[in-house]
Amino acid sequence: MAINKGGSYQRGAGLIEVMIGLFVLAIGLLGMASLQNNAVRMNNTSYRYSQAVLLASDITERMRANRYVLSDYASGFSDSVTASTDCAAANCSDAQIAKWDVVQWRAAVADALPQGEGEIQVVGNQVTILVQFDQDAGDQDDAEDDRLQIQISSRI
Repeated sequence: MAINKGGSYQRGAGLIEVMIGLFVLAIGLLGMASLQNNAVRMNNTSYRYSQAVLLASDITERMRANRYVLSDYASGFSDSVTASTDCAAANCSDAQIAKWDVVQWRAAVADALPQGEGEIQVVGNQVTILVQFDQDAGDQDDAEDDRLQIQISSRI
């Protein structure tokens, strides 16, 4: 045993300081992991919002190109819309093009967004596009609170 002439022994003090330092570091790392998780989740939600806006703009431009049959574009979230003719391969009337556009657009919304759905409301030349999707894609919770919706209105 070493004799300390100063009168104080410091055995084990370094170990306690290291343990306290590791505890503080662990708490800080947990906080950083939580921040990173929230940043990734918000980034994904932002990406989905931008996709929804792009898809709503897409159908609006399709409607502008075929403005003489605007009422044929109207469809609700639960409506079943089918196109009898493949307008990408055949010549179609304006009404057939409208149905084709809606079918293609709804497929794009379903593919691009988790549980994505689209609705088109037409009143005269005023068009309202609604796109809704699940913000927490992949979660088992199917609560309606997780559904986000964008709405774009335009005069055509």
